[in-house]
Amino acid sequence: MHISTFLKRAADKKFWQENETFFFHGADYPLRFFSSLIAQLIEMKVFERELRSSLPHQFTSSPLARTYLQSIKTQLNQSFLGNFQTYWLGNMSSVSKKERTALLTFLNAHRPGHSCFWFINTDDAEKFTDAVSVELPAIVDTQTLVGLNDFFSFVQHPKKIEFAQRVAPSIAGFGLDDACMLLSHLSCVSVKDLSQFEQNIPRLFESHLPLSVLSKSFFAKNVQDFYAAWVELEGKYPFMFWIAFWSEQMWRAYNVVYFLKHDNFIGAKRMSYRLPPDFMRFGWRNISLDELAIRHKFLYDADFAYKTGSTFNSLEVFFSNHFMGKF
Repeated sequence: MHISTFLKRAADKKFWQENETFFFHGADYPLRFFSSLIAQLIEMKVFERELRSSLPHQFTSSPLARTYLQSIKTQLNQSFLGNFQTYWLGNMSSVSKKERTALLTFLNAHRPGHSCFWFINTDDAEKFTDAVSVELPAIVDTQTLVGLNDFFSFVQHPKKIEFAQRVAPSIAGFGLDDACMLLSHLSCVSVKDLSQFEQNIPRLFESHLPLSVLSKSFFAKNVQDFYAAWVELEGKYPFMFWIAFWSEQMWRAYNVVYFLKHDNFIGAKRMSYRLPPDFMRFGWRNISLDELAIRHKFLYDADFAYKTGSTFNSLEVFFSNHFMGKF
């Protein structure tokens, strides 16, 4: 079903009683939307059973992760005095493919009375016999926008709703998180200030590209995606920010590779913060410690040169050498 249909039915307790297993699927994990959704469902008291969050949103392959998997299976296989619960399993696609397949296979065969729901990327989605599939659109149209507002009760004034419907199509990549943010901001704006608020919308939705897009395409050596993102993001930050950003990326990547080569998964997990998830899963195998050290040294020299008066395009050389394998 589409998210609009789900939102219309989700306020009804019978809907949750008749359907024990849900999974949402889309291109990306909309964190703001799910945070609002769970809070709203709890406030509506649609669950006769307690809502528990069993999986953290950031979930990677490690001995600790396997402990979580076993813990989830144990919880779902038992109940205390017939006390059944509803479990939110978070972003299933943040789990490694092997562990995700094992857990999804278990959930597909699991029917002990507990309810559970989760998100999974459309590319990773699998068929479930009795699970309700909820489609999350990449772009929110005006009809879905109104449905979101009706469900969350962000704004009540008709002029604010009309305003949201009018400006939403002009916002590039207007997804679920953007819709929730726009409606949330409108709830704090008076009707007389809507014109002034409209002037700030380009700044509010200035860029839909997170820095992680650069990092992911850099380590994957996806030249086309990298430079498409670089063109949009380069001018938003000063040169010294980029030197610090890429230096930290090389430093963290070096430590992740080092720890994984020595089977220290906990150390690698701690150092993987701000690195793309794919690097921790498999990308670390595609680059050596020496290569990362050389790249970090190049950035150190570029930093020194800039501070002593050089205006040479060192970042462009850095990227070119990386993608052409000249380091």
